[in-house]
Amino acid sequence: MAIQALASVTYQINSLATTVLKLLDSQVMQIKDMESSVNLLSVAVAIHKEKVARREIGPFTTPKTRIHTKIMTQPKSGQEPQRSYSRVPISYSILDSIGHCFE
Repeated sequence: MAIQALASVTYQINSLATTVLKLLDSQVMQIKDMESSVNLLSVAVAIHKEKVARREIGPFTTPKTRIHTKIMTQPKSGQEPQRSYSRVPISYSILDSIGHCFE
């Protein structure tokens, strides 16, 4: 009889613990949802504050003066000018004397 009573108490404690864990899990999910919505609101508030700050800074700025430049046109001959580019191989030996390891 005592063993049966202990088994019954153990079962009830186990079911109570399982129920409490499920309740805690549901509360954690609710808290996460609330945290997510608070984060979204804080991002929206930060964006709004930045927009307001930029609007307030606007009157202190001066209009940008635009410099008009000539439009590039093709040469009169109709051909591209020859480029004076010549490829030179890189010499890494000039870097041998640079650094703290070499004297």
